[in-house]
Amino acid sequence: MVHPDHPNIESGMLKNLSTPGSAFAITFLFLVFQYTFKLDFQCPCDPSNNTVFCVLYIVFPVIIIFCILILTAKTSTAVCLGTWKYNCKHNFCKWQGSCCDPRSPTCCYIFKHIMRNVVLSCLWIITVLIDGDVYVCLGLTEVNITSWHNQIPCKEKEKLTTDEYNNLKHHQTVSEIIGLSFLFTIPLVWCIFSLGFQYHKNPYKNLYEDLYEDKAITLAEMSLQERAKKCAEDNYFCITELSDLNNLSTYSKGVITLLDEATTTSVLPSINSALTSITSKISSITLEFSLIKLGQSLPTSEPFSTIPNFASITSKLILITSELTLLNTALSNKTSADSPTPADSSRTPAVPSSSPGEHSTSRADPSTSPADPSSTPDPSRTPADPFTTSAASSTSSDYLTFSTISETTSALTSITCKLTSIISGLASIISAPSLITTQLPFTTSAFNSITSELSSITSDLTSITSKLSSITSLPSLDISLTISALSSITINLSSFTSDLSKFTLELKNLNCSAPSSTTTASTSRTNYFSQKTQILFSRISTFFSKNREPSSVVSE
Repeated sequence: MVHPDHPNIESGMLKNLSTPGSAFAITFLFLVFQYTFKLDFQCPCDPSNNTVFCVLYIVFPVIIIFCILILTAKTSTAVCLGTWKYNCKHNFCKWQGSCCDPRSPTCCYIFKHIMRNVVLSCLWIITVLIDGDVYVCLGLTEVNITSWHNQIPCKEKEKLTTDEYNNLKHHQTVSEIIGLSFLFTIPLVWCIFSLGFQYHKNPYKNLYEDLYEDKAITLAEMSLQERAKKCAEDNYFCITELSDLNNLSTYSKGVITLLDEATTTSVLPSINSALTSITSKISSITLEFSLIKLGQSLPTSEPFSTIPNFASITSKLILITSELTLLNTALSNKTSADSPTPADSSRTPAVPSSSPGEHSTSRADPSTSPADPSSTPDPSRTPADPFTTSAASSTSSDYLTFSTISETTSALTSITCKLTSIISGLASIISAPSLITTQLPFTTSAFNSITSELSSITSDLTSITSKLSSITSLPSLDISLTISALSSITINLSSFTSDLSKFTLELKNLNCSAPSSTTTASTSRTNYFSQKTQILFSRISTFFSKNREPSSVVSE
């Protein structure tokens, strides 16, 4: 954009004439002029219609030429419309001073662009005046002559008197002088304005402003062409992106305003700085388009299929663990009261360690000789438990049941501890969306580990449920509710594992497709992950509020 105090008319006109579209338009217009001037201007010789006919003959071609010039200069026209809509139109009531006041440089740009096309269009008027027929028609048609054959412009040359012929030549000469005067005045005013502005301003600054305007338009056009080419190659109809082209007015205003800040102390640094500013703005425009496409390619549906009730899962695990612990204690008291032999005791399966993620799968050997039934202690010494009514059950079955429930209790205690640790880790990750955004590889790896651990826990719960289902030796031992609860927990935990896996996949895909190393891209991804992590956080917030409860129960 040229400085408001420097119209730069000559540069603009020459550029309009040098572009391929404008050169074609001007050549076409001159061909039309040449064909038109071979025909004589037919004057109506009617005083009531002469003025209207002559004005239309002058104005219509000017309008046509002006429209052609506007259509051929697409880039400048688009910039003018954008700056008028977003800069001039909304600030019209705030203007003070002239149009080219430094406070309204964008209006001056529009005025300069329009004046270029107006001056080129007025060449038709100059041509009509030099031809002289219109001026003769307007000046020599008299009102008191009723017959049009007697009007001087419509008479044949052979029938003209000497005075009429001299009068006709006089009007033609005056018209030619007026036309030539306009043709001479326009370049004269052009030179005076140019020399005047160049006299009061640094000539290098004028050169800088011309280069600045050329580069601003060229870079903007190149960037938009590359973006349109990319959209066409992707077979992507950019309706939403075209609607966002309105935002380019902000950048055009910034490019135009930058001109006011140009310094004249050093020419080359100023030009380099200006070009750097333009390049950065074009890059930000391209980045906005990239983010728009990225936002449309992001998954819009929620990544979680169901809402698992984690409070219910945890409470059920704690209750089942407590219930099986009581069963284990009862069986332990019963079997210890049965006083097995040392040899038999040595073959009793050991209680598995409660190390996280592991539980023993060993069982008592059915071939092992149980304790002698005659050595059964007195019933008065046997503690009250739910199995006292099953006197017909064998001691080997008691050992088998005790071993299975002992394994189950130990495994469920370990699983509860692992779940507590996993959900604490989830809480720490989800509570920091910035960590998810800035450390995508780390976050994806963490979620993959958590998903793998949850899959292992689900497999353990399935195995535990299968073992409990195999206990049928004690008729009085009804653990159907326990098995049902464990099955429900397994289903819910499997559902959550699947949901977490989907979320992890989204993280991985976005990590591969999202632009990086830019502030705007980081902000976009932060907003996206903040929304998604809030969904995840809300679905397990009920469990986070009771995070300490499982730990206290397990520790007890």
